[in-house]
Amino acid sequence: MLHYQAYGFAFDSETPLVLNKREPGDAAEVVELRVRPGLREWLEKNLDRTPYVVFDYGPFVARCVPQSGLIEAEQRGLEGLSMGLLLERVVIPIYALLSSPAVLGMHAGGVSLDNNGWLFLGSSGAGKSTTTLGLLQRGARLLNDDKALVEVPSGLILPGPPTLHLHASREALPQALQHGVVVPGKVWFELPPSMVIDAPTPLRGLVTLQRDESCAKPLVERLRGTDAAAALLEHCIHFDQASTDWAAQRFRNAMTLLRSVPLYRLRYARSADGSPSHLPALLALLEGGHS
Repeated sequence: MLHYQAYGFAFDSETPLVLNKREPGDAAEVVELRVRPGLREWLEKNLDRTPYVVFDYGPFVARCVPQSGLIEAEQRGLEGLSMGLLLERVVIPIYALLSSPAVLGMHAGGVSLDNNGWLFLGSSGAGKSTTTLGLLQRGARLLNDDKALVEVPSGLILPGPPTLHLHASREALPQALQHGVVVPGKVWFELPPSMVIDAPTPLRGLVTLQRDESCAKPLVERLRGTDAAAALLEHCIHFDQASTDWAAQRFRNAMTLLRSVPLYRLRYARSADGSPSHLPALLALLEGGHS
């Protein structure tokens, strides 16, 4: 059995994962993650009345049961690496999100800079991972990539897997401990401990990234009121079949978070060579140069 931690939870897994390691026995509550042959057929018979959530991705299926501290998964026709990536990147953050009504999930990358946590929200292609990489190369440390969870009452970002997914070559991160291809043209990297934060970190602010080819230079503005609420809710994780109560709690969490931390919008045009030309403006914001 292998022992990991992510998003504030301890996991015992039969499957090798790219997660922060932990020593066995150092956690009061442990989530068991196991492979279960025949899971799909079992689910079709619906033999268990315990509430659970199913993630179904073709040859891969997983069942999350927060009440029992359990994640089960089955794969057919996928290599072990693909199964691990789906567990790390999708199933485990969903489990953590569903396990506490006080947690808000966002499609965002996150770093810690001078012990301050920042999250970068944006649609696909907005530059979240590229922005994260640029900040890591300037001394920041990774909190998460793509999915971020915040414990709203405490204002803490719960760190995720120590991995970064980039549309880049394998040489983009020479410090990486290992890497692999997700899909053609996209590579995942496992970062060394020196580039990662594995403890909950106070959230200092939110930045929504927006590509705007009309911008002659990067523009930063603080959003307030309904503009801030709309920008945040656009990038919060939601489920098509979520209950009304869960959706209402998600909304309350988002509004509570906006009362405690600022949300900024950074608009910028893509540079001719693809480099992150918006980083100087972003760093000025993170270092306190914008109100």
